[in-house]
Amino acid sequence: MATFVPTDPRQSTADRTHTAQHGVDPYPPIGPATAMPPTGMPPIPPLTTDRTPVPARNRSRFAWLGILIGGAVLYWLVLTTMITTGNVIYFPTMLLLGSTVVPATVLTYAVRGGRRPVGSIGLVVLTAVGGGILGTLAAGALEYRLAEVGLLPMVAVAVIEEGAKLVIPVLVMLIIGAHDRRLGVVLGIASGMGFAILETMGYGFAALLASGSIAAADQTLVIRALLSPACHIAWTGIAMAAIWNIQTARQRDLAVVKAMVAAVGVIALHTVWNTATQGSVVQWIVGLVSLGVLLSMLRRAHREDPLARRVDPYPVAGGFDPAAPSPQTYRSVGPAPRNAA
Repeated sequence: MATFVPTDPRQSTADRTHTAQHGVDPYPPIGPATAMPPTGMPPIPPLTTDRTPVPARNRSRFAWLGILIGGAVLYWLVLTTMITTGNVIYFPTMLLLGSTVVPATVLTYAVRGGRRPVGSIGLVVLTAVGGGILGTLAAGALEYRLAEVGLLPMVAVAVIEEGAKLVIPVLVMLIIGAHDRRLGVVLGIASGMGFAILETMGYGFAALLASGSIAAADQTLVIRALLSPACHIAWTGIAMAAIWNIQTARQRDLAVVKAMVAAVGVIALHTVWNTATQGSVVQWIVGLVSLGVLLSMLRRAHREDPLARRVDPYPVAGGFDPAAPSPQTYRSVGPAPRNAA
């Protein structure tokens, strides 16, 4: 039984014969329902006019919350065990957890808190370790030299420490380039995190030696751990984000001015912090302002992620598929239509 195949009146006699024999129109009209791929290609999905962005899924967006809760529980268990047993061998573990949990939470939120993770784990860890070690060594050596000659006002301490924390992130920027705007604030947070962890561990150990009391060391660790995101981490993240933006900004002169303003503001906040009493209202105000600015910059950076706004014409499980052909590819399948004979 013959199968009726509709033909196009624009086709020649030979084309109509080919269509009747093979049941395939060699020159189908352009359209989502009739476009045919060449032999061997998978079926063509219908074209869509829906331009709703389909960002890649980030299943670890709330990993920071697990780190915060898990770290706090572990810290409490170690502290309770050490107090119950009276065994001081648990103190290094308590010192490590108390100085690391909160900074690691902030860094994880910065890296994984958006629609798409930022940077590689190796680069972030390298910046945190290098920035922390180099920052504390450089700051300690310079502050010691200035203190010997009696030239160590609080503003000098702020300039030295903020400059030391920026060395590693700036070197990374010069090596790899400022290709991702979000990476600037993340590397700044990583370097500030390394500095804050080592400084907190030092203060906690000094409190134990000075008082001989675990309670005093615990109080120092808790206060500095809670305030660390609002001081070194926030200040370095703000300054590095402004410096990073210089290479990607359209108006570099304006970006340089913004970076200078950010540097002056960070140094001013650091100076006020150093002159205030630890845990005072002034420190809490400075901390809230610094942390608010940092979180605002993080949210803005995640929203401006260009890849997170890319449109996937054929959504797949897991997000954007860069291998999927565009609608223009399907529109160009097949030879151009011929004029009727």
